[in-house]
Amino acid sequence: MAEEIKVGMSGPLTGPLSEMGLSIQAGINAYFSKLNQQGGVKGKLVEFLALDDFYEPDQAAANMRQLINEHGVLAVLGNVGTPTAVVTVPIAEQLQVALVGAFSGGDVLRSNPPSRYIINYRPGYKQEVEMLIDGLLNAGIRPEEIAFFTQQDSYGNAVYHAAATALQAREFYQVDYLTHAYYSRNTLNVESAVATILKANIPPKVILMGGSYAPSAKFIKLLYEDRPDLWFVNVSFVGSHVLEQSLDGINANVIVSQVVPEVDADLPLVREFRGALKEYDSALQPNTVSLEGYIVAKIFAEALQNMEGNISRETLIDALHELVDLDIGLGSNINLDKNQQQGSNMLWLSRLENGAFHSFEWSSVDFSH
Repeated sequence: MAEEIKVGMSGPLTGPLSEMGLSIQAGINAYFSKLNQQGGVKGKLVEFLALDDFYEPDQAAANMRQLINEHGVLAVLGNVGTPTAVVTVPIAEQLQVALVGAFSGGDVLRSNPPSRYIINYRPGYKQEVEMLIDGLLNAGIRPEEIAFFTQQDSYGNAVYHAAATALQAREFYQVDYLTHAYYSRNTLNVESAVATILKANIPPKVILMGGSYAPSAKFIKLLYEDRPDLWFVNVSFVGSHVLEQSLDGINANVIVSQVVPEVDADLPLVREFRGALKEYDSALQPNTVSLEGYIVAKIFAEALQNMEGNISRETLIDALHELVDLDIGLGSNINLDKNQQQGSNMLWLSRLENGAFHSFEWSSVDFSH
């Protein structure tokens, strides 16, 4: 048996989305560092290898094959993004290696019935967007007052189609007529998207956004100059803390849905995470993305700890699927039963106030101004 348990990740460690990849990596590293200091799992240390894919599908596919075929990883954890998942999911299934806790809510990770080899922690974009649409409409926003800003790929499409489904469920069937602005992945070319919003026949009150943090921040800052009244509503992939930093103090109306609590939440898991991250690297500031990485690593380690006998790729998957009603200190238990699309259905909301994101409820928002 191997002396170490090898685990891999493919994510953007350089380039315009690097803060997301580095944060996920830091959260996973913080947990495994703590675990290894305590002796590892059954006397074996966990070795975590992260490869840079620049948020580009071709490189993600190459990394996936390298991790599995050359490095012999037991599983792949925390891969970042939907466009990269489009190519890494089939590889995980073909080579029969678990892809665990990908940082994406895309449908490509949520087949019906669920794939044995794709194991999600987070809720999907459909759940996030449904919560956002319902919250907006219940707070008095009319469907025709909503516009879209999305990345022009499978991630942006996933957010847009989730919104269309949610609006149709509320008996609004003219989604195609709503203003929709785009930008290209791994660019900051948002000027035409800004112009699209400003030229809309019906000036929107809300922009539902499916973008990454840097272009989203630029889009918000440019529009804020002309439309400080606009509300910018984002799904979790944007990363509230890196978005906050990228906004450079602009105090726009910004909402983010999240699949983890805020990093100052009074929850056992969050307190544990903050301590472990500080111990791992005192220079790192906690954020929701690294918290998600920490959660994924902790769930993975729970499966390892529960295993009896030989540790293999298949027995690991069996152990993951045996994690039912698992309490890790989040306030809601994790269920990775093989018939589940993901381990968690919990969602949180944050709003930018005075330069920082804080938890909020819809009832505290007045869209009439």
